[in-house]
Amino acid sequence: MRVDQIAVQMYTLREHAATDLDATFWRLAEMGYKQVEFAGYYDNPVEDVAAMLERHGLRAPASHVPFEQFEKRFDGVIEDAKLLGIEWLIVPMAPFRDVASDLVIETIGKLDDFGKRVTDAGLKFAYHNHAFEFEVALDSDATVFDTLVAETNPGNVKLELDAFWANRAGQDAAELVHQHSDRVRLVHIKDAAHDDIARDVPFGEGQLDWTAILKASEAAGVEYYVTEQDNPGDAFDDVETGLRNAEKWSGQ
Repeated sequence: MRVDQIAVQMYTLREHAATDLDATFWRLAEMGYKQVEFAGYYDNPVEDVAAMLERHGLRAPASHVPFEQFEKRFDGVIEDAKLLGIEWLIVPMAPFRDVASDLVIETIGKLDDFGKRVTDAGLKFAYHNHAFEFEVALDSDATVFDTLVAETNPGNVKLELDAFWANRAGQDAAELVHQHSDRVRLVHIKDAAHDDIARDVPFGEGQLDWTAILKASEAAGVEYYVTEQDNPGDAFDDVETGLRNAEKWSGQ
């Protein structure tokens, strides 16, 4: 993991970003962040967001875009991404939670289609996991995750592995990266508390085996490592702790 591969997921800072995105970017730049991963633009015109990024010396290599946005305004999603210089468009979660639902296969088929269309537009596409994808789907012995991998084109649909959620599902995140080294291109370096697997903490402050995860990620050719917390304490303090720890890990 190199310093220039580190980004921060803006969802961690959603309350601040919704109030003043420009000031939030300023704080992140002051900490030393150079890159952000979007989770929406907080009702700001995309042109204004692009100007804010430039003003603070930031870039946005990736963006989480809800599944429904790809269905409703695909061309607009692509246009926004190109204006902002985004490389990776990522579906942050599937539009279902019931893994017995017929929506599983239907959704995976649509993800495959989105991936082809995004690739044809000159951008890259990935899916970000939570824990439920590692449950057995339908009447088969395969998990949602395994079905997604098997039923999508590996050239068009890549993976953003969230190490925290994989760990919470009882998976070995390093082994997942190793097994899917041709698919995992981004990693959420979100940690789990030592005393509670369900509580996320800043990168490097918890129980995950980052030596193994980062070794596997580097071998796989992961492009970006994204600090994130779904439920931060003080969001600015936590993302700064994550960055400082990531800087220490960089080059190891």
